[in-house]
Amino acid sequence: MVLKYVTTLQFAESLGFVREVPSWDISSTPTDEAVDTGDNSKTIFYLDQKNVIANTYTLYANASAMTETTHYTLELSTGKITLTSQGVTLLSTNNLTAKYKYFGNGMSDSYLNDILNRVETEIDNKINSTFTDGSVTNPSYPLITEYQPSFGPHLDNINLEKKPLKDISSTLNGAHNSSITTISLESGTGNNYPTSGNIIIGSEVINYTGISTDDLTGCTRGYLGTTAVAHSNGDEVHSTILFRSNTDEGTSVSWVVQPWNTSMYANSDGLIYRYDDADPTPLSKQGVANRIKIIYYYGYDTIPKDITRLAILLTKEILISDTIGKALISGRDEFKPAMINVDKQEVNNIIDNYIIMSMGNT
Repeated sequence: MVLKYVTTLQFAESLGFVREVPSWDISSTPTDEAVDTGDNSKTIFYLDQKNVIANTYTLYANASAMTETTHYTLELSTGKITLTSQGVTLLSTNNLTAKYKYFGNGMSDSYLNDILNRVETEIDNKINSTFTDGSVTNPSYPLITEYQPSFGPHLDNINLEKKPLKDISSTLNGAHNSSITTISLESGTGNNYPTSGNIIIGSEVINYTGISTDDLTGCTRGYLGTTAVAHSNGDEVHSTILFRSNTDEGTSVSWVVQPWNTSMYANSDGLIYRYDDADPTPLSKQGVANRIKIIYYYGYDTIPKDITRLAILLTKEILISDTIGKALISGRDEFKPAMINVDKQEVNNIIDNYIIMSMGNT
């Protein structure tokens, strides 16, 4: 799992236990580490330091940068370098040198990575949402399929469980017939969509498996029980899909897709509104358990600095707890109760700024 909120390097730097090769100590000349010399056959080498930090290292063959995987692999916890056949050829009988960062406190990158993954899940659970870097090409927003029963007093407003709703929208670039399997979007908008997924145009859901610039490729037309039809230049394209069932409780569910700007509209608050004048059948019909099905992306499209800070604080809390536990198991009395709650108020303040309470429809 790729970390989103804070990297192992960022966490280590925040607590000051990053060490670096070459060293930048006072009155020393920084030079890359001289690992060894090649002999046209040797494949195993070791760095001077272990517990290397992910994505902080570069190896050099005769001062030329080597490419990881193509030329070598590096075991972070031990500093073990294994050259590939291409790496052996590139190194030849030249000097193998390295620059890298490592944990000065003996911690391993894999151990810290596991904790940070747990912390990201904890943050998402606490705030009932998530954060995604929407500025990257084809961001991976989380996708959820949500079912809801018949409504009570909220009637034709649908409150989603996850917020904020992230509807990715564009328009068609050119007319499309009912069989074409490449959907062309407005110029510059293809990067906004995940690399695969579903879209809706009018009353047709389309599944796509790839993106080439502004073209959605590998499309399956008339997806999820809808009908493939022709579309016009400039027609709206959305990623939020709403289905409704008119069937009664105890019968097989028959889903009917709701077209955008005719029967439904969605906003970032996580509310989907149905237009009363477009369809006389009310959403508030009683006696249907799975009355509504919504497929939608959700989450904030930026990662605020205070969320990175929150991830650091929660990770530090886990490490302090682990350290105290190890000390007690070893028979050393190093328990200081104040250490556990030192950041509690700041943690609570950050969570309170983002927490989203689930709101039902009944």
